[in-house]
Amino acid sequence: MLASMRTRPAVVVRDAEGLRRLPDRALARLDLGTGVLPLCIVRLRGEIRGVPDSCPHLGAPLSAGEFHGTAVTCPGHGRRYDMVTGRPVGVTGEPTAAYVVAVDHDEVQLRAAQPQRRRFGWWQRDRRKTRDGSATR
Repeated sequence: MLASMRTRPAVVVRDAEGLRRLPDRALARLDLGTGVLPLCIVRLRGEIRGVPDSCPHLGAPLSAGEFHGTAVTCPGHGRRYDMVTGRPVGVTGEPTAAYVVAVDHDEVQLRAAQPQRRRFGWWQRDRRKTRDGSATR
């Protein structure tokens, strides 16, 4: 399936200066060299977000995919991953790690993104269980 994937050439960022010049909402590959996992990165609202540049499902390079909203689309099979949380969008599946990328002086820093808390709908908000297991309002 990877042989038939639709890819575009990925912009490769290798240093802090490249991160500073990254335009808003532009997808790129952050490659810091040997021993560091390449990341698929994008600048969102002034903050650079990243996920590993390998789709957890097929291993396709996510930086060669397309970016819409806050999600990157895998060029191999079309699954979308949220760049803020690392979770797949619209389907259940294996999430990927998510990072916040920052530049301090000329040093590139990676920080694990805080997981988003799951929000409950209005029908679940005020439900509590009694000792016998029945739900109350």
